[in-house]
Amino acid sequence: MLGMVNSVSSATAPVGGTATDLPARYLKGGKFVKITFPDGTQKTVPTIEKPQNIKKCKGLEGYMDFGVGKTFPHGMWLDIKAKFRNNLASMLGNVGVTWELVPYNVRAAVLVSTKAAYPVLYRFPEDWAGKALMKTICKNKRDTKANKQGRLRGGKNANTNAPLQSAGEDPAEEEPAEEEPVEEEPVEEEPVEEELAEEEPVGAPG
Repeated sequence: MLGMVNSVSSATAPVGGTATDLPARYLKGGKFVKITFPDGTQKTVPTIEKPQNIKKCKGLEGYMDFGVGKTFPHGMWLDIKAKFRNNLASMLGNVGVTWELVPYNVRAAVLVSTKAAYPVLYRFPEDWAGKALMKTICKNKRDTKANKQGRLRGGKNANTNAPLQSAGEDPAEEEPAEEEPVEEEPVEEEPVEEELAEEEPVGAPG
């Protein structure tokens, strides 16, 4: 299986933005970011640091400022997760693998593509939010595959306590999986321009 994953060519990478797009400009030493969305609209928002223990961060959607009463709608949150899921499935040939086995070029290509479509992801330093979502997607994909194989092998004697989840569904509560730290290779990203002009930022997420 690992051979199948590592055989993915960068030529199949989803198309992302270019360096000239400049979809984000960091302000005030990186505390704020001015985002230019694909439709041309702009919004200046505070950047959001990674929580100290992301495993214990309940309600990741709200923490990332999505949902009712937040800066960005719940629908955008769902669309971002679907974009990550579809890009990973496309590049990995729909093979369920652990995050550690996903090649760095695939991780980088998926991040570039998803950030081009949803530049709000520039709000999260070092792409921590995108990486957390991809880890969760990989975990859910493998869990779903294992559950299906268990039911096929066991028939009526299969573990009936195993959660029933189709490949296209999101679990009701989705939290990033806690994993052993692995050595990360630097991911090449589009350069962003530091802007020194004073902006009127919106309030920090509640």
